[in-house]
Amino acid sequence: MFFFPINLPARKVFRSALLVAATFGFFQVAAQERSVWTCRDSNSNGLRWDDRRWVDAEFRTSNFVLTLNGPDSSLSINGQSTFLECKVSVIPEIISCDDLLGTHLLFNSLKHVGTMSSILGGVTGPGDNSIREPIQVKIFQCMHVQVLDDRARPAPGN
Repeated sequence: MFFFPINLPARKVFRSALLVAATFGFFQVAAQERSVWTCRDSNSNGLRWDDRRWVDAEFRTSNFVLTLNGPDSSLSINGQSTFLECKVSVIPEIISCDDLLGTHLLFNSLKHVGTMSSILGGVTGPGDNSIREPIQVKIFQCMHVQVLDDRARPAPGN
């Protein structure tokens, strides 16, 4: 509960209350209904470490499964899952997700499009073998999937 000094004009109290509400409301940990999406990135660019320097790179497109379920969300590529913590933004259709190792994802659940960045390689390595993880930015499009008894099928309206 917030208390404001009585001698503040009502206008300042209102502005302060609005600022507090906006600050706490930008990303809500609101209950998210579990939804599963099959996705394909249409463009993936970034940087790769080559001979002790970063060089421009294009990466192969990939298919993946995105499961949105609040703090228990995941991204699965080639059977390998990455756990994500997702939150609904102040714009209800925009979902923001992060993992523990520098991957950030934004997804528009109405337009079925998203962006993903992976930037861990910029702050780690190079190790003994002079290898660093690439830095990538992907743009992707998804189709909502209905999951019934461990079977997946396209959801109506895709």
